[in-house]
Amino acid sequence: NNVKLHTAIMSMNRYQASNTSSDGNVILLRRALKVAVFLAGQNAGIRDFAGYSCCMNRTNSVKDLDLSPLSFCPECERKLWWLADSDPLQRYENLRDFAALHDLREEQSYWEKAMIAIRSGTERP
Repeated sequence: NNVKLHTAIMSMNRYQASNTSSDGNVILLRRALKVAVFLAGQNAGIRDFAGYSCCMNRTNSVKDLDLSPLSFCPECERKLWWLADSDPLQRYENLRDFAALHDLREEQSYWEKAMIAIRSGTERP
């Protein structure tokens, strides 16, 4: 394993959705995941990045956060695979299952396409 352990603290107060419906819960979960993934990437040594649309793009507002993807760009993803010594296909399967369980339809679709791309040898959806 190539990752050094670090700690991050995040507050979700400013990320609350304006409604408290199940849609509001999905919005809050998606925002929390985006912040957590960004912080985990930074703690793993992946710097914030602006070369692609990537979860490692720095966001300055809730609107920016909502527009950013939950997925990594090709460069950051390869770094993650190396750092975590992970199996990309298994990772995508786990992410797809998590997204399905929590009603994150957009992300579920993305990770399903990523699995198909890896199986076909194209690597990216």
